[in-house]
Formats: sequence, C-alpha cells, structure tokens
Amino acid sequence: MRVGINELIEQVIGEVERADERRGRGDQGSGPATLGLTEPVESSGTAYDERITITITDGRVTGCELQPHVLRLGHVELGEQLMTAMNAALSAYQADLTAVLADQQADLSGMTSSLRAIQADAVRTVSGYTEQMYELLKRGADR
Repeated sequence: MRVGINELIEQVIGEVERADERRGRGDQGSGPATLGLTEPVESSGTAYDERITITITDGRVTGCELQPHVLRLGHVELGEQLMTAMNAALSAYQADLTAVLADQQADLSGMTSSLRAIQADAVRTVSGYTEQMYELLKRGADR
C-alpha cells in the first residue's frame, strides 16, 4: 500500500495533535518521563532566614538541609519552619513545572504549524510537477 506525502504528513500532524490533547487532559501521569520531559525539574524553598532548605525534584522531596542553629528551635517552631520551607518548595516546583510544560506546549503547537506549512508546500510542489508532466505528455501525444 502506497501512502502519498499528503497522507503521511496528515498522519504525523494527527499524532502530534493527539499527544497535545493527551497532555491537556493530563493522561501522562506524573514525573518527567511520563510528562515527556527529558530533564528533571528541580525547585527549592527556604525558611527561617534560609537556614532550612527543602529541595523537590520531579515531584518528590530530594533534599532537606538544616543548618546547626535550627536544631536549637523548639519542636513546634521547627515543625512550623519545616512546613513553611516545604510549602515554599512546592510553590516553586509548581511554578517551574508549569513554565516547562508551557514551553513544551508551545513547541508542539509550533511543530503542528510547521508540518501544516510543509504539507501545503509539498502539495503545491507535487501539483506543479504533475501539471508539468501532464503538459509534456500531452505535447508528446499531439505530435
């Protein structure tokens, strides 16, 4: 079965659009691989004059740094400061992930536009070539 260039480009555009729709519905799960990301997303949040730092990578806490002075806090205050750092890290992670996904979304939209332009150009080129071949064959038959 032969597939023309137009049909092939339509299939590619369709796959890009379906991937875009799945991303919009959130069908990918979580984490960089399931979101189609190639690089991990890492963010940090701090509290208590940056003496507590929480790091989140790909939706999981990957670091918790406490400077020695923090250990002098009472357990209630320490818990509150840890919660503040965690919330700051989660907010930063959400903002960073949203920015990365927005960039990726723009890339898919740009790819779809490029493929549509390539398709239109290919159709014009093939149509022009076909018309020229028809004219040549017609001239040959008229002789």
